Amino acid sequence: MMLKVDGFDDCILGVCEGAATNALEEEELLVYSSSKIIEKLAKDMTREEAEEYFTFNILGAYMGTFTPLFVREYDEEDL
Repeated sequence: MMLKVDGFDDCILGVCEGAATNALEEEELLVYSSSKIIEKLAKDMTREEAEEYFTFNILGAYMGTFTPLFVREYDEEDL
């Protein structure tokens, strides 16, 4: 069973599978693009509001072992 974030199917990157999900006794978890979600939210609010909404209401929403994962795309400046 994979949980989805309602209204953001177009932000799904794929599924996560491997040792970490096996340890959770889950086969796969949905993986979303954080930036795509924020871009979509920013269509109806400011960028700052979108980032805050994402952080507290989506990224921070723990729904148990089925909770989706969120990827922040790699940028060399992050190192």
